Amino acid sequence: VSAAIGVGALMVTAMRVLVDPEPVPPSWLAVGIVLASIVAATALIMLFGYSVPSLPQGLPRENAARTSLRYFGSTTVLRSAVAETPVLVAFAVSFLVTPRSWLPLLMALPVTVALFWWHAWPSPRTAAAVEKGLEAEGAESHLSETLGFRAE
Repeated sequence: VSAAIGVGALMVTAMRVLVDPEPVPPSWLAVGIVLASIVAATALIMLFGYSVPSLPQGLPRENAARTSLRYFGSTTVLRSAVAETPVLVAFAVSFLVTPRSWLPLLMALPVTVALFWWHAWPSPRTAAAVEKGLEAEGAESHLSETLGFRAE
């Protein structure tokens, strides 16, 4: 699912360039809107992308692992969608703000790829970040072990 969401940013950018291949310098307004979307997406991921409720104490291992996987999956999709926001904003800006230019997409795409790679692609680091919230009250989540990132 993460890969499918991530590829969307590349496809949107490629399609926009094909629609009007002539590069036109963007307005400062367009650049400002895209920069604001980059800052907002990064902040939203940091504030809400890893937020999960802590697991209750005494939860059986199987239930804890299943619940942890569900939260990890839902937060991964959330982080993926938010990471793609700068490209979607740049896409809209490329048609709505004059002069109409696809160049803001070239500013948003590398940031989107970086946000996606760092925050949305499942990794030991993202699992540990979600695990921290799940285990905030001392319960074991078994998330990293279940995902195969750590030996059981």
